[in-house]
Amino acid sequence: MKKSFLATLSLTALLASCTVDVSKTSSNGGKSNQSSTAASSSTVVSSSEQSSERSALQSSKQPLEQSFERSIESQAEETSKTQTSFEVTTSEPSETLTFSEESKTVISEEGEIDLFDHSKSLSMDLVMSDEVMMFVSDHQSTRGKYAEAYLPADLTVRYDGEEYFFKEVGVRQKGNTSRANFFDGNSIYNLVHFKISFKATFDDELYDDPMLLPFKKTWEDTAARKARKDRNLFGYEKLDLKYIPRNMGQTVLQETYCYEGFAESGILAPKSRVGLFGFGNGQEEMSSVYQIIETVDKQFLQKRLGKQEAKGDLYKCIYNGMGPADFSRNGAVEKVVEGNRNIGERIAFGKTGVENDYQGYQPCYQLKTNDDLGEEADFSKMTNFINTLWNLIYGDGTKDELESLIDMDQFLKFSAISYLFGNPDDQRYNNNNFYIYFMPSTSKAIFIPYDWDWSLGADWEHMSSRMANLSPLDRWTLDGSNPNNLYQATFLPKEGLSYNTDEYVTKYLSYVDTYASTLLDIDKYEALCDTTGIGDQDLVSVSRYMAKKLSVAKKS
Repeated sequence: MKKSFLATLSLTALLASCTVDVSKTSSNGGKSNQSSTAASSSTVVSSSEQSSERSALQSSKQPLEQSFERSIESQAEETSKTQTSFEVTTSEPSETLTFSEESKTVISEEGEIDLFDHSKSLSMDLVMSDEVMMFVSDHQSTRGKYAEAYLPADLTVRYDGEEYFFKEVGVRQKGNTSRANFFDGNSIYNLVHFKISFKATFDDELYDDPMLLPFKKTWEDTAARKARKDRNLFGYEKLDLKYIPRNMGQTVLQETYCYEGFAESGILAPKSRVGLFGFGNGQEEMSSVYQIIETVDKQFLQKRLGKQEAKGDLYKCIYNGMGPADFSRNGAVEKVVEGNRNIGERIAFGKTGVENDYQGYQPCYQLKTNDDLGEEADFSKMTNFINTLWNLIYGDGTKDELESLIDMDQFLKFSAISYLFGNPDDQRYNNNNFYIYFMPSTSKAIFIPYDWDWSLGADWEHMSSRMANLSPLDRWTLDGSNPNNLYQATFLPKEGLSYNTDEYVTKYLSYVDTYASTLLDIDKYEALCDTTGIGDQDLVSVSRYMAKKLSVAKKS
C-alpha cells in the first residue's frame, strides 16, 4: 500500500462550486493557474486504537507531506511541459483553469506512460458533493449492503507537470476492518481508504435501490456510455488509494517495497507508489500522502500474461466472518468421502462464491474473473483445489496430483519471499490476504500477494521481533493451529503423507537463502525512501527487522 512521488502543484481544489464549461482553445499549451467482520480477533484494531491512530495521523502526516513537497519542489524546477488546453471557466470566483478534454483521458497506449514511476510527481484532487460524502461516510463505514457501490465524484490528476480532469469517476470506501465514518455533514475529520473506478456508469440495477436512486445516471448517448466503459488513466481502469502513515504510524513504505521485491523476483504483484491526495469542497486541510496501488483484476493479468492466458479464474482469498481461507472442507465443500477421498461438491453460498455485499454474501474465496453468472458461475477449480488438498493430507492423494494442482516452483518461491518479508496477516500465518490464479494453459494455481502493509517489522502487537525471529520452517500461526493444508502438503509436511516432501523443503530453503540478502537490504529500502521523497520515518524499525531476519534466515 504505498509508493510514489508527489505532486508539483498545490492541492487546492476549485471545482466545488464551479459551473464548468469546457471548450477547446488553442493548442499552444497551458498550465493550471493553481498549482464487515474482522478477520480474526487477533487482527482487529479496536475503535479506541483506530481513533487514537487517526488523531495521531494529523501530526504524523505533516513531516511526510513536508518531505514530499521538498522533493517535489526540486523536481518541479526541472519540469517544463506543455499540454493541449481546454478552457474551464468558473463562476465564483472568476478564474480560468486548464484541463485535458474528458474524451482525451484514455490517453495512453499500454506502457507509454508509467503511472508508477517514483521519479514522476503525482497528485490527485477528489471533489465529492456533500450528498456523496455523507453516503460514502455513513453507508460504507462498515461492510453493509452498499459497501461496494460506486458514487460519482470529479477527479483531477496531476502527473509529471501535466493535468487531467475526469468527470464522474466512481468512488467508494475500500477495506474490511479499516472502514470508518469520515464526514459529519460539514467537515472531513478522518482519512479513509478509497477505490477509484474510471469506468463507472452508475446505471446498474443496484442504482434502482431507493438509497442509490438519487445517484443513478441515465445515458441518452450510447456512444458516450461506451466511451465511459473504456475510460482509463494511463491504462488503469481502477486504482486503490490508502493513506499513510497508517497502522498506528508503523506503515509507510513497507508494502510498496514488498510488492517491488516480489515483482523483481518473478512473482506477479501489483504496482504501488505514493502521491498527494486532497479533497475539494473546502476540505483542503485534509490533504495527505496516500499510497496508490494497482488493482489485481483481469486487466492486471492481461498486462502480464496476455489476453489468452488471462482468461482463467482469479480468486481473492480472505479471512472474514465465514472463517479463514485455510483450504479446509469446512463451509467450502461437502464432506463426502468415497474410497478414502473427498469428492464433495461446492456448498452453495458457502466459503467459495462471488461476493455480493448487497445481499450480505462475503465468501472467503471470492471469484473475481469469469464471475458474471454469480452463483451459477463455474467454481470447479477451487472446489477441486480444496478436495485435492484434503485428499493429500487425510486421504490417499499422490504427489502427481499435487504437482498437477499447483505451479510448485512458483509457490515455493512465493512462500520463501513471503517468509522473508514477515507478514503475520498473510496466507501462511493467518490464512488471509492473497490471490490464487488458475492458469488456463496448465490449470495449475499460482499465488499473488495482497495487502502487505503488516510487514518488515510492522506489527499490531508492536512486537517487531515477532516475525523476525521465526525460522523458515517454523509452524507458528496466529491462532496456534496447524499450518493450513497447502503448507502441510508441501514443505511443512504432515506425518503420513503418501509421498516424500524433501525436495520441496530443499527448494524452498534454497529460495530463502537466495533472496535473503537481495530483499533484506536496508540500503535498497533507504533508496526507495529517497526516490519517493518520503524520508526516513520508518528506517529504524525496518532496519532492525531486516538485520534480525537476515541473521535467522542465513542460519537455516
